[in-house]
Order: sequence, then structure tokens, then C-alpha cells
Amino acid sequence: MRVHGFLVGAVVAVAAMSGSRAGAQQQACTAQLPATFEAEDAQLQGLEVAAEGGRGYVTAFTDESDQVAFQVCAPESGYFTFDFTYAKGTDGIALRTLQVDGRPYPGQPAFPPTWGWSAWGSGGRRAIHLDAGEHTIALAFLPTDSGELRLDNMVMSSGPTPSDVSVRSLLMNNWESLVVGWHAAVLYPKDDMGFGPRMTAFHWAKDWPTNQIDEAQAFFRDETGNTSYTDTREFDTTAYFTASDGEGFGEMRVAYGGYAKRAVPMSVTRRMIVPPGESFALVLYELGNVTDASRQLSILEWADLHNKNSGPSEDPVNIRGASPGGGGGTLNAIWDSQRNAWIADMSQTNGTFVVIGSFGPVDRHVAGAPVTGGPDSGAETVRRFATGPSALGDSDSFSGQDVGIGMSRTVTLEPARTEQIAFFYGIADSLDGARALADDIRRPGAPEVWIDQSSAQWKGWLSSGRAASLDTPVRQWAEALRIGLVTNRQSQQPEFGSFVAATNPAYNYSVWVRDSSVVAMGFDVAGHLDEAEKYWTWMAQAQQTEGSNPNVPPGTWWTNYSFFAHKLEIPFVEPELDANGLFLVGTYRHHAALKPVDAGRAARFLETVWPAVQRAADFVQREIGKAENHGFGAPDFSIWEEELQYWTFTQATYAAGLRAAQLLAEERQDSSKAENWGRARDTVRDAISRDTSTSPCPGLWHATLNYFVRAVRPDCTLDQRLDGATDLLWVFGVLDATHPRTAQHREAVLANLTPGEFGFGISRYEGDEFYHASQFSPGGQNEANGSMPVWPQMSMYMAMLEHWLGMDDLSRNRLSWYVATTHVGYQPQGEAVDWTTERPLVSTSSEPVTATWYLLALFNQLGLFDPRLP
Repeated sequence: MRVHGFLVGAVVAVAAMSGSRAGAQQQACTAQLPATFEAEDAQLQGLEVAAEGGRGYVTAFTDESDQVAFQVCAPESGYFTFDFTYAKGTDGIALRTLQVDGRPYPGQPAFPPTWGWSAWGSGGRRAIHLDAGEHTIALAFLPTDSGELRLDNMVMSSGPTPSDVSVRSLLMNNWESLVVGWHAAVLYPKDDMGFGPRMTAFHWAKDWPTNQIDEAQAFFRDETGNTSYTDTREFDTTAYFTASDGEGFGEMRVAYGGYAKRAVPMSVTRRMIVPPGESFALVLYELGNVTDASRQLSILEWADLHNKNSGPSEDPVNIRGASPGGGGGTLNAIWDSQRNAWIADMSQTNGTFVVIGSFGPVDRHVAGAPVTGGPDSGAETVRRFATGPSALGDSDSFSGQDVGIGMSRTVTLEPARTEQIAFFYGIADSLDGARALADDIRRPGAPEVWIDQSSAQWKGWLSSGRAASLDTPVRQWAEALRIGLVTNRQSQQPEFGSFVAATNPAYNYSVWVRDSSVVAMGFDVAGHLDEAEKYWTWMAQAQQTEGSNPNVPPGTWWTNYSFFAHKLEIPFVEPELDANGLFLVGTYRHHAALKPVDAGRAARFLETVWPAVQRAADFVQREIGKAENHGFGAPDFSIWEEELQYWTFTQATYAAGLRAAQLLAEERQDSSKAENWGRARDTVRDAISRDTSTSPCPGLWHATLNYFVRAVRPDCTLDQRLDGATDLLWVFGVLDATHPRTAQHREAVLANLTPGEFGFGISRYEGDEFYHASQFSPGGQNEANGSMPVWPQMSMYMAMLEHWLGMDDLSRNRLSWYVATTHVGYQPQGEAVDWTTERPLVSTSSEPVTATWYLLALFNQLGLFDPRLP
């Protein structure tokens, strides 16, 4: 067998459970990775070997039972990545089954079509945990597989790499006054809006709730092949942020793939930046020719402007605080040839001027009435473009209640050549301001100067924190960390400081204060104190100070707030009171992080938030003192928003929060507050530890089942399901890591909440059907193929404990599992991962809190942070 860069040594031991979650076996070989394994030299079943241009490959890979098996050796236990070089000259996506030592690995590798049978690409990537020793990695055609394929080789490399699933929506901001959003064609499985890949949010600080541009997207045409690509719903795309010297920092890249499951003769990469401190977004397309002949390609960039007075918002989500419409007003767009840009006077309706232009020459500048929300949002303009750009006529102006504007360009590319075509979207509050903005944007050297400047600012921000100097034993851990930090800052409301719950609008761009509190803690741990303080200050301001709603009493918070309106509550499931404890823990942590850096600033911060700290802690203390609560804090709907109960999760936040408040009171030399909050903390800890057999009201420890139950109901009956969220007890040190109950509870979690044979994910609770069969799933029923999908958040809780207990092989594997189940480009997952495929569920991705729990677990693993309170 010919193997490049791979030295196979004597096999010392082969695990009976190789490839599974079994413990690490004795090192069995010495490897130089990455290593390439040629398919024609592998063990073949039912296949043919062919050669072309000096390249040998396997062909006729079309029938059930066909198989290519490679013998590999893992030098140590851990994650390894496998990539395949292939060609697929027919339409449709080919699927195969990856077998590890004869057992199917979750999730079929996918191989999209390439431009002909001689166009070789990389695909089918999977990251797999292997025990040390020899293994057989096979690519097989089973009854559930499909599609013809040619296979050249397999490449094995060290460490985990992301899944092949892309996020469907991301947000960006300029750190001050502008938020821009991007959506893929399909946001989640039940999405039937019929859009194409597009920019779909453009919100400015002078009127945050109003979206200034309903959508902006590109349409393409292959003039040489007389083929249009204007039904943009058919485009497959992958999107991610950049955070490396090779690709730059803080940029969003969208790679266009196949169209209607067919290969296209061009490569398209959409690069977008929102430069910090600037009032515009830059969109640069890299248009390439992937064929072996000269090709003429065209692009039409089209935007639909938003008139907030012409009717209901065309936002794909309901932004509370936005204008309800019902008025009139005219939008006036004028082509400014001097600036190569459209300037849209929206002062009658939105009070703004939007400028959309090109950095280079354009062939046509067009305008018309849009049909917002369709795949051909430019309506007649797009239909004409589909017949050829020569059918378009220049427009010098256009007025109406609804206005669309665009520009087209045609380029001729030789084989393997690429050309850049760049546009910009800016906003101002006057005509003179719009003109001046366009002049500044189109300064000499642009757009490259803007891309370089923005990248330098984002790199500088990352370098100002602790992530820049991290030395991680697994390289990919640091890459996932940087992308998570960039995603979280891009997801922060740049003026208020709150964090969107998920970049996918399935959750309507709401702010969950519980989740946002954890994200702010992550910024504190990572050394980005300004971003954290902006959030803690906002949260203190948003706290309820009067009792108009009995479900949200003074000293607490609403569950949700608007991302685009300051302190505007969004009634949801009330009350969720875990935010009280998290606020107290977070403000304590922030003060502790500030004090050694700037004692004066730390004192000023504590003075600012102290009234909110007192209200939050006093509320928890009062509730614990009520006889009807039996030593617990107030019941709530807690993290899963299902029943009003005394949840272990919320009670843990109460205990931790009161300890944090006690420490802050001691900092202020307020012995009375410190003593009172300390006693209340002891009381709720005792209630948590009380046995479930206790009368008249049980506690949360089940001595027979040997775990902490999920909750006690207000009528003192038990919800005794096993719930991964209860593990928060050890995260904040409410339960000591070395306590015998901790070991018993951990054993119960691992025995009952790890449904997959492979992987290291932990489910949130027994019988969880939310992403599988529930009608309330944000992605629709059956987004997950099985019940009890696994949650990175719960998995990171476990990784922390295992590190404290000296089980670093397991904690390391959980961190690598997180990386292996991220989206393309290390984009953070949403809430859950489908254990039947080991791929992330898209409907809530990316979720800043998920990225943050990974950050906290990673810093804990490296000995740089301990979430347990002193």
C-alpha cells in the first residue's frame, strides 16, 4: 500500500472498541500527519481502477456493496480528520457511508457535483475520534447511499475540524451604530419564505427598529453557456467569519456552491465587512472561471429599499418597536455618475439617505419597483437580466413608495482566473452626508484599503484579550475560540451591549438575559472588559424597579428583550428568574477582573450597578425566607421554559448569585447585607441538598436514584427526570467536585444522557423531543433525526468537572468534540447537535452562549479560569 508521509510501526494493541468512546489504548505507531492514502492502492470491493493524466483513481463506484477500505494507524487516542479527493460529473449530491472498523459512523459524507469528471475537488470531510492503534476507514455504498463517484485519495490529519454544515444567518456590526445581517436561501428546515442568499438587515442607530434595506442580493449569468442563475433559492452557500492571518479578521465569507444540485461553471465568493466606526458595509465578489475555456460571466447586484410608512415591515422577523406603517411617503433614487452610486432620498419616510455604489465601473445602473421577498426580488429587472444584461436599460432616477436599485457588470475570464467586483452600502442623515460618505468610501486604494483596515482593527481587538496568547495543545481549539469571540462581538448590540440569542431569526433576534449574562462572563474571562461592561450596565438599567407585572417583580428581569429597541421587553414565558443569580455572579466577576487592572474603574462600576445588585439579591433572599417556598428561592420556568417549578438549575444560580452578592457586600464593607445574603445562600443550599424523601416538602437529591432530580413542583411533588442542566451545581461550586454525590450524579448523567455510540455530547434531559417531534421546535418537527439531541452547553459542564477530577483525556475529547460539531469555518453551533449524524442543528445557529460555554471550558482546561466561586 502506498502511503505518503506515514510510517506504520508494529501494532501493540488494537482496541476492541476502536473508534468509539472507549479509553485510550497503548500507542501503536509513529505517524507523520497529514498523510495521503491513494484509493487505487486501498482494499477495493466491486470497483475499478483507472488513470488519467498521471492520476490514478477508483471508478464505477455506483452499486450497493461497493467499498474502498483504507488501513490507518492512530498514533494516540484523539480526534482525526479524513478528507477525500473526488470527482462527480453528474447532477445531484452523492452520499456514502463512512465505516470505522466495520461500523457505520453517524452522518453520511456528502459529495456535491464538480464541473466534469476531470474536475477534482475535496469533500466528504469527517472528524472522528479514534483510539490509539490500527483502524480500517472505509467509504462504502450502502442501501441508503446514492450517486456516482470517482475517488482519488483520502487524507488523514491530526485534530478535529468543523462539520460540513453551514450556518444560515449571521449578524455584523461596526462596533458603534450599524447592524447588518445576512441570510442563506433556507434558514431552517421548515423555512418556506422563498428568499435567496442575501443581506437582509441594515439597522442604524438613529432609528434602530427600522430596517433601511429589505434585502440585497446578487444574480448571475453565464453568457458563454447562455445560462441564468436568477432563482437564487437554488444556491447552496456556506458562510463563516474569518479570524486568521491567512484570511483576515472579522470578515464574513460566503461561498456559493451548486445551483439546483448542479455544478456551475464559476466560483463565487462573497466577502463582506462592516468597518468599525464607519457607516457602511462593503461587499466584494470574487468571481472565478472553473472551466478550461474562456468564459463571459455577468452579475447583477440588486437592493430593495425599505419604506417604513408604506405598510408592514418587510423584515423576515417581527422587530418590536418598528413603525407599524399605514402612511405614505415617496422614496427618490437618483444615479450619481460622479460617484458611481445610487443615492436614495428616504427622508420623507425613514429620515435617512442610503447610498449604494460600485468601486469599479458598471455596465448598467437600473431601478424599478421591487417585489420584496421573492427569489427574483427585482421582478422585471431580474427577468430582463436573465435574458442577457444587454436587455437592461440605464435608469437615471426612480421614485415611488417601493423602490429597488441595482448595478450590473460583465467580465471575461480566462480559465482559472478570478476577478473582484465590489459594491458598498452606506447610510447618512442628509444628502450632503450621503455624498461625502460615498466620496470617503471610494478613496484611492479602496476596497482593499478598507478590507485591510477592518482586518487590522479586528485583529487588534482579538490581540487585546487573552485569546491571542493562548497555547493550546490542539491547534483547532484556538481557531474555534477566535471564531467564537468574533461571532459574539458581531452579535452584540453595538450601542446597548445586549447579545442576540441566536444569529438565526428562528428566535426573532430576541435577547435572552440569561444567555447574554453568560456571554458577558465569557468576554470578562477572555479579557475583553469593555464589551462585558457595556452589557452589565445595560442589564442593570433593564432591571424591573416597579411591580406592574406580578410575573416580573421588582429586582428581576423579563425573559426576553428586543435587540433593536433599548430595554423594550418582549413578553414570553414568565417568570424565568435564573437571570438574577447570573447577574450577581457576572457583576462580581467583572468587578474582580477590573480591580487589578484599574481599581478606580472597578469602584465606579460597582457604584453604578450596586442598586441593581441589592434589588436582585434582596428579591432572592425574600423568596427563600417565605414559608411556602420551603427553603427554596422563587419557583420559575427556568432554562427549559416548560413548567413552574423549583428547578435545580435556577436554585443553583440563586445559591451562586447570593455568594457573589455576599462577596460584593464585603467589598463595600456592608456587613449586614453580607451576613443576610450569606444566610440565605446557606438556606437554599440546604434545600438543594435535602433528600427527596423529606417531608413535608422534598429536596433535590434522590438517595435511591443517586442523582439530583430536575425539580420539585410547588405542590411538593417531584419532577425526578435526569436533567443535564443540574450539572450547573458543580460549575459554580454549589456542589463540590470531590463530593461523593458529584461522582454519583455524573455516573447517572453518563449512563442516561449519552445516546450516541460515537461522540462526546450530552443530552439536556431524558426523553427530550423538542428538536425531534415537538411542534414548537424552531426548525420544525424532525429537524433532529432522533430524540434527545446532544447539547454543547451540557457537554462543556461535564468537561469542566472531568478536568477538576484529573480525567483530562475525557475533558480534552469533549473540547475536540465541540470543534468537530461546529459549523463550516468553526462557526458556533446553536443549541443542539444531532447525535445520529454528529452534525449541528441549524435553526438556532450560531448561538453566542454556546460559543461562550466552550470558551469557559477551554480556559478552565488550560488552568486560566475557574468558574467556581470562592
